[in-house]
Amino acid sequence: MQSKRGSGVNVTEEQLFEHERFIPLAGWSSRHLLPTERDRYSRQEDGMHSTNNFPQIRLPEGKAGSC
Repeated sequence: MQSKRGSGVNVTEEQLFEHERFIPLAGWSSRHLLPTERDRYSRQEDGMHSTNNFPQIRLPEGKAGSC
């Protein structure tokens, strides 16, 4: 999680990456990932740790989320 300050506004940014592989005639899918590659999801702060389940991201106290 990364915090940015500017113009008196405190912004918190969380990045989540979904990993997929393209196979001709089959398309994009996380099912095509090789055993040596990251699992389906990873976060920027700990890119070496990945999971096949969508991670629960908790916002800091008093923050509202937007996409």
